[in-house]
Amino acid sequence: MKFPRISPHWMIIMLLSSATSMAQVGIGTTTPAASSVLELSSTSRGLLTPRMTEAQRTAISSPATGLLVYQTDGSIGLYHYNGSSWSIVGANSSFYSVDGTLSGNRTVSTTSGYTLTFSPKTIFSPSVTAASALGIGSSFTPSITAAANNDELVGVDINPTFVGGSYTGLKKYGLRVQGIHIGLGSGGHATNTVVGNSALKSADQYSSDMTAIGYQALTAMTAGTDNTAVGSMALKTLDYGWQNTAVGTK
Repeated sequence: MKFPRISPHWMIIMLLSSATSMAQVGIGTTTPAASSVLELSSTSRGLLTPRMTEAQRTAISSPATGLLVYQTDGSIGLYHYNGSSWSIVGANSSFYSVDGTLSGNRTVSTTSGYTLTFSPKTIFSPSVTAASALGIGSSFTPSITAAANNDELVGVDINPTFVGGSYTGLKKYGLRVQGIHIGLGSGGHATNTVVGNSALKSADQYSSDMTAIGYQALTAMTAGTDNTAVGSMALKTLDYGWQNTAVGTK
């Protein structure tokens, strides 16, 4: 018995009619999800989206929102159109691989006893300006300006830098711990030692070989060498000089 041959065109029409009546189409499954228009099911094959170059992708006229293509050159990856621009799927999902600007506070949290570890030689490099600083375990709102020479940087600034022979930005102390400044003082000279709030806060970059330990020790010193002040407000009013030593308060 011979069966009539069905034209491919009729087969397509029958498939579309079936899809319209059922509202779902399943490929690889006889039970497509009720919320889907099309469900693909396979354990050995995947969905292959159109592949094209960047030039071909950007040449698509009036792309529909949600359009997906795979770019094969440049920044290779799966791209989608969001209604106004193209973006690569997965972009900006991790600060480990993508630069960007925070629009609000962000928290990196760990669970189940996991720890956050930084590899050796990790460098934190904040752009220290009047409106920025780096804080560890602190919450503060910088409200200082870089114009005055005795401004204090709150937070952390480990490696001061000189540019054109003058001190730049707000870098005055290496570290502040619970209000106690630790570092090289305002001038940043490598031979100075400073421990104390507002200690050696006015010295220029040529002031050297000085030790200031204690609250406001050598705080008025602007230029000098070989001075030692140990104690709260020790040598507080001395603004110029060398080879002075004071141990004790005031």
